[in-house]
Amino acid sequence: MDPVEPRITTSRAAGGAGIEFTPPLFHAPAIVLRTAQRRERTAAHCVTNGRGQWAVDWTFVPGYSGGAEPYGQYTARRFFVSPRWQGPADGERYDVAFVQVAPAAPYGPKARRPRAPAGLPIRFAASQTAPLQARAYVFGYPALRPYTGLYPNYCAGLAVSSVTRRGSARIACAMTAGDSGGPWLSGFTQQTGAGTITAVTAYKLSGDLRTLYGTVLGPTARALYLRASAYGVSKKSPR
Repeated sequence: MDPVEPRITTSRAAGGAGIEFTPPLFHAPAIVLRTAQRRERTAAHCVTNGRGQWAVDWTFVPGYSGGAEPYGQYTARRFFVSPRWQGPADGERYDVAFVQVAPAAPYGPKARRPRAPAGLPIRFAASQTAPLQARAYVFGYPALRPYTGLYPNYCAGLAVSSVTRRGSARIACAMTAGDSGGPWLSGFTQQTGAGTITAVTAYKLSGDLRTLYGTVLGPTARALYLRASAYGVSKKSPR
């Protein structure tokens, strides 16, 4: 019997990103940010391996669920990653990326362009190792059994600073691979789908698959965010 995945009320700003390296093709979550420009936030390893290989055909689908694409597809135009990200071996605290995307392509009988969902605010910690202890909701699209990667899923509980993995937060969570890049939201309510982004899912340790680690959004992430938000603002497109 196929596993049954819960249908939950998640943030409409969250969604799946279809990503292709050479090879293979895989999926990871991303989320819309509240900015004047079209920006998404995900994990750095969802856009590059840190050694010169970049994702191609990176497409974000907000609100994706079971094949439904209520807000259309948004392809990447530009990635913003810290130059200090050189892969997961020693760069966990830099495992965050921002993505500038193109408008969704028109579709449907009247070829209308879908409107993107409202983005969510982001809160940056004063330092990468600032103490953390707060309730959080963590969203993702786990793809290994018993999940399928077709529906959003989540874990909720107390997120705390990791003592042994400085710069990371941890939370009890059994979601499988496919959750990388997913947002950690504080103050989330299912009634509104709103919350504040504070971290991004990064990794698990092989000996403890029930603990999920996230990269805290600190000064490095803030610098990337400001760079991504400013890019293209002064370059107005011709009408």
